[in-house]
Amino acid sequence: MLSNLKYSTLSGTSVARDFLEFPSQINEHWAMYDAVLKNYAIHYETKEPIPQALVDRMKAAETYGAGFHTIEVVKAAYLDLCWHLVAEETAVLPPAQMEEAAMKSFGVGMTEVPPRYHSGYFMHTFSGGYASNYYVYQWARVLDCDGFEWFLENGGLTRENGDHLRACVLSVGNSVDANVAYEKFAGRKANMKAFLRINGLLDK
Repeated sequence: MLSNLKYSTLSGTSVARDFLEFPSQINEHWAMYDAVLKNYAIHYETKEPIPQALVDRMKAAETYGAGFHTIEVVKAAYLDLCWHLVAEETAVLPPAQMEEAAMKSFGVGMTEVPPRYHSGYFMHTFSGGYASNYYVYQWARVLDCDGFEWFLENGGLTRENGDHLRACVLSVGNSVDANVAYEKFAGRKANMKAFLRINGLLDK
C-alpha cells in the first residue's frame, strides 16, 4: 500500500526474513501511547475514556515476565538453528538429547524457564518460511524498540516522523538492503539498549 516500487516482488513483505516483522511490530508500540489510546480506548456506550488509573496499572505491568519471555524465545531460536546446522553426514541425536545439548551449548539450559517448544511440535523449524529463521522475532523486537525510541527522541507520533519511516523503510521494500534502510531511518545502527530498557531488563 505504501510502496513506490515498480515490481511487486520487491515490495511489501518481500524483504529479508529478519526484517519482515519490523514494520508491524513497531506499530504495536502505539497501542498504549497516550495520544493514540484516547482515540479508541473509550466505552462503547457512554464514550467515557479508559480511567487513567487503569492505564497506569496496565503500563506498570507491561514488563511483567519480560525476562522469562525473552529466554523462551531465545531457547526456541537456538533450537531451530541447531536443527538446521546438523550436517547431512552427522549422526543425529534423539530429539530430547538434541534439545538438552543445544540449550547447554548456548548457555540457556536453565530449568527455571522450560522450553516454549519441543522438537515434535515446533512447526516453525520444519515447515513454512520460518525454518532456521525463528530468531527473527527477537531481532525484530530489537529493531522495533530502537525505532520506537527514535520516534520518542524526535517528537513522537507526528506526520513528519511517519513520512520519514515510510520514505526510508516502508516504501522501499527489498530494493534497498534492510540494514541500509534502517540506518537511513534511525540515523544509527540498531542496538540492544532500547529493547532492554523498554522491557525492564536494565538495572535501574
